[in-house]
Amino acid sequence: MANVDMDRLIQDATAGDVLSQFRLGWCYHTGSGIEQDFTKAVEWYKRAAAAGYAEAQNNLGVCYEHGYGLDKNEKTALEWYKKAAEKGSGNAAKNMTELEAVIAEREAEKDQGEAPVWTVPRYIEWLFQIAAGKGYGFTEEEPSASGKVEKKESGQISIVSGKKIDINTPIEKQTETLAAKPQKVEGKLVAMDTESWEKAAKEGNADAQTHMGVLHCRGKKVERNYAEAVRYFSKAASQGQVTAINNLAVCYEQGIGVKKDPVTAAKLYARAAEAGLSSAQCALANIYYNGEGVAKDFDKCFSLWEQAAKQKYAPAQCNLGYCYYMGIGTDLNYDKAAMWFKRAADGGYVKALYFMGMCYANGLGVTRDMATATQYLRRAAQKGDPDAKKALATIENA
Repeated sequence: MANVDMDRLIQDATAGDVLSQFRLGWCYHTGSGIEQDFTKAVEWYKRAAAAGYAEAQNNLGVCYEHGYGLDKNEKTALEWYKKAAEKGSGNAAKNMTELEAVIAEREAEKDQGEAPVWTVPRYIEWLFQIAAGKGYGFTEEEPSASGKVEKKESGQISIVSGKKIDINTPIEKQTETLAAKPQKVEGKLVAMDTESWEKAAKEGNADAQTHMGVLHCRGKKVERNYAEAVRYFSKAASQGQVTAINNLAVCYEQGIGVKKDPVTAAKLYARAAEAGLSSAQCALANIYYNGEGVAKDFDKCFSLWEQAAKQKYAPAQCNLGYCYYMGIGTDLNYDKAAMWFKRAADGGYVKALYFMGMCYANGLGVTRDMATATQYLRRAAQKGDPDAKKALATIENA
């Protein structure tokens, strides 16, 4: 998961994208990536709520209930909660029930001549931020479980036959690279020093080319040279080396060593995703979610995140949980949302720790438990998650 691209978010929200309007409202509400402004938060919530977006209606109800950015009005809050609840928002149904109980309790005590009891707001707002293609990086093949070798440098190589191509030909003209059938690595494992890696790469070994590309990106044991990395990735990708195809996609998506080209990036990610590479599946899902280089398609992004999540890829598990929470590409299901968040959190994924904390704080898919919520949020905050720090401060200062 990555920080929100505010310029893109504002652009999409202004253009009328309802989900972006909701997310922008949330950013203004919490001060995430932009200066906190409750009045602007309400403005964007209202736009999304008017379009019938349930969670925006719910959050607008929260603003009216607690007086965020407008005058406090519990009657209007209940009206918005009801609208959202009728659309299936579990958050809204819960907030409506709790607010009605508070009002009833206050009226009963008022009738008895006692001072009203002011309860601490139980609603802690939250938003799941979709990774914008920055939460992953260059990947390298994991060593095979078979064969024992003494490693002279990180990474191993599988010696297979390769072929040379014209490294000066632009990738967009290398149709064989985009059409190459991704293949799994096979062959005998050996360990080599940098000089041997480079020699094997120049001789056309796809795995060695991929490794050298990674070294040039990292500036590890060789001079950092992104253009050289792209050339190595291109050579390996033309042979169907899955990791190279993925890494080349990263270069084109982010403009590393080559001109930024989201269309080519999407095509390359698709090739690696078809071969079952979880990071590529997750990255391609992000692209379909944001509509970069392809048309937005929430059904496809859900399917891809699900594929990667089932391979225990934590970022995808977290994003799949988001889909179930927001009803993106699937029906709302808080139980499944919490399940996937927990799987990613159990693996130590920071954003998932935050989400699990908020699930427990709000009783979404799990029994409400503020002690457990605090534990999750504290773990995420210790790892530097800004949203967790804010949520933890809200709880501890309540």
